[in-house]
Amino acid sequence: MEARIEVEEAATGIMPLIGFPFFIIAMIMVIRMAYALVGQSVSIRIYFIHLGAYLTIALVVLGIYLVQSSWSFVTDHSASIVLMVSIESIYFILFTGIIVGYLKSSSIPRRKIIIGFTLLFLLGLSLRIGLTALNEVGIWIRPLLLLLCFLSPLPGLWYIRQQSDLIFRPIAGESLDLNRKKHLFEKYRITRREQEVIEQICLGKTNQQIADTLFISLQTVKDHTHRIYTKVGINNRMKLVRLVNG
Repeated sequence: MEARIEVEEAATGIMPLIGFPFFIIAMIMVIRMAYALVGQSVSIRIYFIHLGAYLTIALVVLGIYLVQSSWSFVTDHSASIVLMVSIESIYFILFTGIIVGYLKSSSIPRRKIIIGFTLLFLLGLSLRIGLTALNEVGIWIRPLLLLLCFLSPLPGLWYIRQQSDLIFRPIAGESLDLNRKKHLFEKYRITRREQEVIEQICLGKTNQQIADTLFISLQTVKDHTHRIYTKVGINNRMKLVRLVNG
């Protein structure tokens, strides 16, 4: 509480440097998402490339420190924001390149979903870039800018979550443990229809495929799935499949 303003500014300014490794991990996840959208696996070579890029950036920052004998460049808010937005822009270009490279091999419905998500992704990035220009307007506006930066990816993530059944292959169980499955049904009082839904989920079918197989609506499948999750105390397919398979 009695620290000088200079100490407070230095402590606050160092935060972007501390968060930088997490930022790099987030960018790697962006690339992984690009490959997942087009149904491709990520080679180990890609991870080494990102590791090399991270080490290069670290060496550049260290070089600046040795030349200036000061961390002022790193701890400066504007410089840190510009650096991170620049890196994010580069990763968006890589993201788009991966999408374009594999897009033709995707079906038309899947292609439309991927393009829609990419546009929302670009919209969120554009918003974050635009917000950097307002960083120096006043300290009172920074909490709002930070909140908007955190919220900017949500439209794209919400959209892809709504379309997840159409674009991602659900997890499936390798083999069902009949005794465990019976015990599970009895313990949580799973109805006959819910049992059928669970079995279809364990076969790796999407909600739409389950609806077609059981001759029920898509919304009915979602309702059954929600009730199953509530009864068992889980929140996703992976946990359900693991629970049934042991």
